[in-house]
Amino acid sequence: MTAETLLVFILGSILGIATAVWGLRRPLAISQRAEREREMAGLRERVSHLEHQVATLERQVLQVEGENRYLKQELERARGTIDLLTRARAGTSSDSFLTADGLDIMKLRKALTTRFDEDELRLLATDLGIKWDDIEGKTLSVRALDLLAYCERRDAVGALAAAVRKTRPGAL
Repeated sequence: MTAETLLVFILGSILGIATAVWGLRRPLAISQRAEREREMAGLRERVSHLEHQVATLERQVLQVEGENRYLKQELERARGTIDLLTRARAGTSSDSFLTADGLDIMKLRKALTTRFDEDELRLLATDLGIKWDDIEGKTLSVRALDLLAYCERRDAVGALAAAVRKTRPGAL
């Protein structure tokens, strides 16, 4: 059952309950009163069941929203990496390409993979205010590429290059 179907069902049930409760407000004979009390007990049980369904629906909506945020972040990460690789491939035949400020991105990537081990790369990211958990990859080269793509998406490649120059003079 989809969330919309469940919501329509719940709203219809609530309307039915409200109609039944309104009908119970008229003066009744004792036998009718007992019958109405049984109906009310049934309606209370139904309301309780519907409240449980609403709570379940709310949890499902929150879960879907969380999954949606995660997928948007992953899509942004993938687009940034694809953009970086596409621009790198469009560079010169010597496997380098320059940013607007003259920074060679391929040289920076190679410096990250050859001049730093994983702990040093983690420290470099932390010094730039980047959570290491935000950087994907199982190997050093993939993590270095993702760190570069992360900085590219946030216009922080210059800061990354400056940190590399400071930590490893002559690397760039």
